[in-house]
Amino acid sequence: TFTLKHGWVHFPVGGGIVADSDPLDEYRETLHKASGMIRSLRTT
Repeated sequence: TFTLKHGWVHFPVGGGIVADSDPLDEYRETLHKASGMIRSLRTT
């Protein structure tokens, strides 16, 4: 779900951090999860 507030679009992207998580891998996974939502904004 997109939320528009003060000219900014917000949407949640979740993830789970565990003891052996690699911060860079988690960051990349978050970007990957968000990429479809970001693409949909660019095409409308």
